[in-house]
Amino acid sequence: MNDKALQQLALSSGPVDGAKAAREIATARREVGQLLDEISGLVVPEETDRVTRLRTGLDDFRTRVSLLGQVKAGKTALTNALIGSSGLLPSDVNPWTSVVTSIHLNTPKPRGKNAVFTFFSSAEWAEMVERGGKLGRMSDEAGLDLETDTLREQIDEMQRRTEARLGRNFQLLLDGRHSFAGHSPSLVEKYVCMGEEEMADQPGGSEGRYADVTRSADLYLDHRGYALPTVICDTPGVNDPFLVREAATLERIGDADICVLVLNANQALSTVDVSLMRVLRGLQNEQVILYVNRIDQLDDPDAQIPKIEASIRKLLSREGLADDVPMVFGSAVWAGLARFGEIEEISEASMDVLIALADARAHRLQEESAGDLPAIGTPDWNAGKPIDLSGLHELSDLIQQRSAEAVAAPALAETARDASDVVGRSLMLLREAMKDKATAVRTDLDLSAMVDELDSLLAQVHLACDQMIHETSEKMLMLMSGAYHDFVTQESETLSRLIAKGGDPADWAPDTEGLRRDLNVAYDRFVQIAPAKIAPIFEAAAARIESLYGDALNDASRVFSVAPPRPVEPGTPTSLMRTMTIDLSGGLVGTWLRRKLRPDTFVDRFREIAGEAMRETVDEIRDAHIADFAQRTRTQLHDFLAGHVETLQSLSAFDDGAQRSALRARLGVRNEVAQRIARLQEISGKLRKIADEHAPKESAIDGSRAA
Repeated sequence: MNDKALQQLALSSGPVDGAKAAREIATARREVGQLLDEISGLVVPEETDRVTRLRTGLDDFRTRVSLLGQVKAGKTALTNALIGSSGLLPSDVNPWTSVVTSIHLNTPKPRGKNAVFTFFSSAEWAEMVERGGKLGRMSDEAGLDLETDTLREQIDEMQRRTEARLGRNFQLLLDGRHSFAGHSPSLVEKYVCMGEEEMADQPGGSEGRYADVTRSADLYLDHRGYALPTVICDTPGVNDPFLVREAATLERIGDADICVLVLNANQALSTVDVSLMRVLRGLQNEQVILYVNRIDQLDDPDAQIPKIEASIRKLLSREGLADDVPMVFGSAVWAGLARFGEIEEISEASMDVLIALADARAHRLQEESAGDLPAIGTPDWNAGKPIDLSGLHELSDLIQQRSAEAVAAPALAETARDASDVVGRSLMLLREAMKDKATAVRTDLDLSAMVDELDSLLAQVHLACDQMIHETSEKMLMLMSGAYHDFVTQESETLSRLIAKGGDPADWAPDTEGLRRDLNVAYDRFVQIAPAKIAPIFEAAAARIESLYGDALNDASRVFSVAPPRPVEPGTPTSLMRTMTIDLSGGLVGTWLRRKLRPDTFVDRFREIAGEAMRETVDEIRDAHIADFAQRTRTQLHDFLAGHVETLQSLSAFDDGAQRSALRARLGVRNEVAQRIARLQEISGKLRKIADEHAPKESAIDGSRAA
């Protein structure tokens, strides 16, 4: 390989410096951490627990990145390059990843362990082997013989393979975990790779020994290239033939802040499994990055990349998905070369393609006039970028940029705002403690009644939020029910016409993806509307609290500004991503024919199955996503108001001279309290500045999703 090609592989992509943005946020996070450590010794005793919780929350922060794609799309090789650890995750052709594997970068290690492998619980295992998990229950209840039989074959094979590898007492592993102080490729391979089929019958074999009973794998690494704590998850393929692992993958997607969808340049989205579309529909625009892998297998990537990108964006638009998501073209094989210098891993053909692409891009760069570089991940950049041809640095840059701007910054702003609130309440109490008499608190007011009013306010706001969530969610569920009704009506008519004309019912295939698109549109409206309607309720509560402080104090200038919390958002609708009964409709007709049902009963049977699917979807959305959103909203509201209730209670205590003296004794001598007040005032200003600087812009929090 010539030096120029190697150089262009290694150069960073330039136009956006995500690493710089991440470093800036990391610096601000350290500053907030230091301020929290300091104020824990300055605030009144009633607030120290809240400061501790804020510090714990700051330390627990991490950006979660999930790599998704079809089986053998190159996700694992790309993950190795991203984490800077050659071969840690086995990425050979045969032993494909079968377990969700999370690599924790620069995060605390559990009890000093660097590798933790968690096995399925007994209940989860029993659910899988007895009925095939949720999907097995659906198939069985819908009477889908083929799907049930296929699932049973998979489960029987899994049990046979597990017994061959671990012995008949393998169930003793369930409900437990294996933890190690270190990790190696051979260790990881035992737990996360299914392994080659012929290895299954060899007891004591290493490859994939525990893979069937392992639910998740967590590895811990230090990586100087990531300024923010980051967890990168390598997942089984979205079209993994073992369907019961779908839930584990979707669980990680639901937790993910950023999803990297790995596509094959030879196939792109033209033949991609519909499961990938289901995932895309449920994600927010700012969560998605597309990585088009294996451009080293194209005949002429310089000419083909613009055409492939145009085709993908056109398909996304046609499917009602966002077509402006960033798209990175590259090669996981070249990324291994760029990161580790693994020349021996590259075939001669791949090397020739790399050199040809580097030469073509360098020649064009010389011909074109200099100007502003286009944004990375856009068509103009992808069509002519002369550097970072593996896409590794570009992808890492995008991940870190989004981690900093869309994940870490809003979280930091919320922490700084909450800390400022704690400081403000402490300042009021400290200033009052400095008085010899109850001069700051109005003597003509019943502060106990004010505390009762604040308790009542909490109940009122709880009720208002619950009502708002109920109203908006019921509208969403009505839209979903309407989508199902339209779907059933349209598909029933199509099937009826086909049967009436004497056509083959096996040719009928209902448009389940169209239904899923409509369901996601309904959920997206809920995501946008619910937090927007809750925000004014929070704002009114904050204004009332500030007013109560003003009523309580003689000196209104001592009242601090009470900022409302930013409403939480509903979670990612993973229940709309998973396989549902109606997705198995391809097996419906075959099952009906095998059971010798009359064609004129097909429509009624389809309506019955679709009706059950609708009830299941509505119940799951209500019981999982809506209930979770409501609970997180209540918790947020309670945490916000509880501190103010305690502050008013403390203010009311100052009417009693003995209590005032006791508080002053706890706080220290007068000069010491004055110094604490002065320092807290300085810290309050710093916290407010950080909160304002990193608060999310409206465009970044509009809740718009890919659908």
